[in-house]
Amino acid sequence: MSFGDFHGGDTHIGGYHDFGGGDVFGGGVSDSFGLGGGDYYDSYSDPYGGAPGSGGKLIAAVPYIVMGTLILTFVSFQIFFSSFKGLNVINLCLFCAGIILLCLGMRGYARTSALGSIRRGKMPQYTGDVRHGRPTDDALCDGRSWAVENKNCYLISFFDSEFGTDNAEKVYDTMKRTPGIIWMNLFVWAGAVIVFIISHIFYYELIIPYFERAVMSDQAFAFIDALTFYLPSILVLLCGAACFFIVRVRDNILHKCAIRIVKDNEAVEERKEAEDYIASQLSKKWYYNVCPNCAAPANDTQSACKVCGSSLEVLSFESAYPGSVHRLASAPVTELPEEISDDDLI
Repeated sequence: MSFGDFHGGDTHIGGYHDFGGGDVFGGGVSDSFGLGGGDYYDSYSDPYGGAPGSGGKLIAAVPYIVMGTLILTFVSFQIFFSSFKGLNVINLCLFCAGIILLCLGMRGYARTSALGSIRRGKMPQYTGDVRHGRPTDDALCDGRSWAVENKNCYLISFFDSEFGTDNAEKVYDTMKRTPGIIWMNLFVWAGAVIVFIISHIFYYELIIPYFERAVMSDQAFAFIDALTFYLPSILVLLCGAACFFIVRVRDNILHKCAIRIVKDNEAVEERKEAEDYIASQLSKKWYYNVCPNCAAPANDTQSACKVCGSSLEVLSFESAYPGSVHRLASAPVTELPEEISDDDLI
């Protein structure tokens, strides 16, 4: 690799003007590098959503086909044509690695797109859940949402008529308690990658003249020369890596949130079932229309006397007769039996 030469003690010449950073591969970046990534995002299809049909496997393979095509295209240009300036083996690898990581991260965009609405404090309009992976036999489930405790697989439903709003509020609270960069739209990283790829075409020639006219040692200029040339490709790699790892961190946070949501919803369901059972048992009991302790009248919604607080429950029908007792209004009796036996008491 050639670096700038020191001339007369006061000037330097950048080593990447003509050979793209070295003589292994002469050449540079073409516009198709950025456009290839853009076409992938437009044609993206969620590999986790619904029943993909016979073309599901092909759709899931699209990111890898695109990545392979990009790499082969650029290597071919460099080896056989050498017609573009500004690209060598090192920054080619950095660009390709950044694009690969970006594509792998962007695969999670559709399944978490509902987070954009929730982050703004609104209910999702088009996507009814956030999800990752598929449920197993031991998954926790409340009917719509589910989570696997020992595996990073979950689904949080926002279109659930019973728990949807509560689920959205819990996800919103989780997002507020964690760094905002985790919940940024993934297309921000994609846009940054495209910008850095395009800027690589003119960035070096635009910046390096300022350092060529500066007075500095050979070692300092060599470092600045290399850093200026490789900076766009390094930033592409960093943006791709950020997109990839942020999606993983996001899934870990949502997985823990999903476990809490499902357990809370299951507890609500269990409490509701217990309340319904208690209400059903109470509805089978008989209560006096007149308090046996103070003779105060009672209506069909009372199980205890409002005056003295005594229980109105009929424990024995020896002193009761038709018309002197009632059941609670939550389970009204349309016809009182002419004879009431002890078997009716529960």
